[in-house]
Amino acid sequence: MTRLARPLAPLLLALTFGLASTPSRALAQEEAPAEESSGNPVPGYLGTAFLAALILFVVGKSARR
Repeated sequence: MTRLARPLAPLLLALTFGLASTPSRALAQEEAPAEESSGNPVPGYLGTAFLAALILFVVGKSARR
């Protein structure tokens, strides 16, 4: 794998820097009409809390071993 990676590393590095500095035009944002949101944020909060508790459970369970 090293024999293949050494010749390709400069090419990949040049490609990365070449794509990262590609110029683009900035477009002005259109102003959205001022409307009040009628959505309910509570299910999103509950879902986020559930995912956070699940992550803490998995991390805590794996730390015990």
